Amino acid sequence: MIPRSALVTQPALSVENLVVACSQLFDHKVSDGIDKSPRKLSDAEKFLSLIDAMRSPGAPASLQPDLLKHVTFSVLTVGEEYHMIYILEICSGMSLTLAETKGRGIMAAVITGTLDQWRDAVAFGCNKRVDFEIRSCFNQIHSLFVGAGLGSVWRGYKQTNDGPELFHLTHER
Repeated sequence: MIPRSALVTQPALSVENLVVACSQLFDHKVSDGIDKSPRKLSDAEKFLSLIDAMRSPGAPASLQPDLLKHVTFSVLTVGEEYHMIYILEICSGMSLTLAETKGRGIMAAVITGTLDQWRDAVAFGCNKRVDFEIRSCFNQIHSLFVGAGLGSVWRGYKQTNDGPELFHLTHER
């Protein structure tokens, strides 16, 4: 069984409250970058862009690597015990709850980490040297974040397809 994952929590962000508070604190409009963005931004992108604009007036909407620790996400992952050991090792440093399921040898884990922790874990888990089943799981996690509008977290990584629904990431330097 190839381990499967689902994004189960995303931060509940009050972007509007932050914009209102910042309008009272700063001489510049911190929402300019998100207002001018040509594409629809996720709430996490808006939130992190506003934080960036607090320190850098006029900053365009983007996910700055040093700000990724401000938001957390939880992923439910289910797989055979021996696969889960490797998945959890790759996610070391994140909070997790692990439980046996009613299926023999099948484990479920809710793994919670900051966006920078997920960036690093997915980049490692999508490495070409990682076993097929583990890489498939991290490919799926990557796709979950991309689907949530957070694909730019892996800016600077090249995605190379290795077959149907399988790819690896390499850092471009």
